[in-house]
Amino acid sequence: MADRAYIDEPEELVEFTASTSSSQLPAAVSSIDPLYSSTSSSLTSASNQVLVTAQGEGVQIYSATDSKCLRSWTFPPSVRFACPAKYYAKYTDEGAIGDSLVYVALDSGDGISSKDSGTVVWRWTDRGIVSVGLEDKIEAKLGGSIFALEPGVTSDGHLLVVHKDGALTLATQDLEKRHQLTCPVSGKSEVVWYQIIEVSQSMRLYLDSRQVTDWLDGGCRLALVLTRVADADVDAEFTYHVSLFAIDGAEASIVEVGSTHIKPTHLQTQPLACAFDADTGTVAMLTEAGVYTHFNLLTGVSALDDAIILERTKEVVLRGFVPCVDDDTQGAVLASNLLAQSQLTMTALTERYVAIAGTHSTVSHASKGPYESVLTIWDLQFGCLHAEKTLELAPSWLQGASKKHALPRLTYQIQPLSSRLGANGTASEQISLAITVAHTTDTHAALDGSAAVVRAQKSAKKKATGVSWGVKVFVASAFLPPV
Repeated sequence: MADRAYIDEPEELVEFTASTSSSQLPAAVSSIDPLYSSTSSSLTSASNQVLVTAQGEGVQIYSATDSKCLRSWTFPPSVRFACPAKYYAKYTDEGAIGDSLVYVALDSGDGISSKDSGTVVWRWTDRGIVSVGLEDKIEAKLGGSIFALEPGVTSDGHLLVVHKDGALTLATQDLEKRHQLTCPVSGKSEVVWYQIIEVSQSMRLYLDSRQVTDWLDGGCRLALVLTRVADADVDAEFTYHVSLFAIDGAEASIVEVGSTHIKPTHLQTQPLACAFDADTGTVAMLTEAGVYTHFNLLTGVSALDDAIILERTKEVVLRGFVPCVDDDTQGAVLASNLLAQSQLTMTALTERYVAIAGTHSTVSHASKGPYESVLTIWDLQFGCLHAEKTLELAPSWLQGASKKHALPRLTYQIQPLSSRLGANGTASEQISLAITVAHTTDTHAALDGSAAVVRAQKSAKKKATGVSWGVKVFVASAFLPPV
């Protein structure tokens, strides 16, 4: 094993087109294997499979080994998804995947009113090669508009629903609502990122030790949620809040551990990517200005502190990545989903290394073109680039819409496919990744902002029929030096 991190050459898994509204995500990839559990990865080859959600197409399972489509569920043409589909793998006593469950939230479709948009969840069973379709699906309406679904968050297989307004719902595998918690942050809040966290002994170093013991004894998992709140007095001003929740499967409940806000001086431009390392309690954020910032998540120690606090410890400028928008309009487009559709995407590999995918200038330390699409690994201890691989895209995807708008119109999603912890609880030196890249020339809120979408619809001679995307999904393996 080398003493530097490196990446195998990314391989194209699948290419397709997707059709969305002016605000929906075009496509996304989810893992088959549960990422926050170390029990299943050693038993199966599930990390060699990915779940692909494609708007206008449906949900498919692909083999990352040979790019074959193993199973596919086709939806009616009117159906659009509110968030990526998620997979709840169930294992037999022999360690093989048995009949498992697939969940997805619907944004629109036949029989779904505008009032219910984004609130309806479908669940069906994947029976492997004998799967026949959606005949056994069940349907439920679970609260407000849905940001994301997270199945299997408890030992009983509860489903966590993250709502766009910051509320959380815990439901059974059969979509029966068990508990709901409203957003603890005051004001008009909007979730932009979250992460499910496995409780570990290392958390005693930065969280209350007795509380960690209770979580371990109770088999709890945690959820870390980032919300954006509009300033009630100043237009176009926002603050960001981080909230920590404990999910108790035995009690079928969700409890807020604490919430805190990020000082505006620490986020002078909006975050485009976020990641959390549970071993060290490090929250990492990458802003549209290319500023990478480390925060330590800690328990408040005084009566004046919040229950949890964020302490900034490091700031590094990662030069060459393009911002969300052109320099003269920076900040005009708000990123609404850092997990499934952003112009930069990041995931923590260890407390020292992160993987970042995005559009990068081919001219060192510049934000001007020409551009390329890259997957990179950064060493955060020294703030340096360890590895970089190009994601092969059509040249037209790497060009702007015009001279005035010269930045490529690309969004990214990066998804780990294998747990960073092995069966014995030690960190793995190899982590499989899937990278989704989407391109459009049509007006879309993620690239142009909501105001531009409204203007485009008003100026159109007829009602807009949708946004067309080209989508490519790549898979790659990242290799890390031994600890």
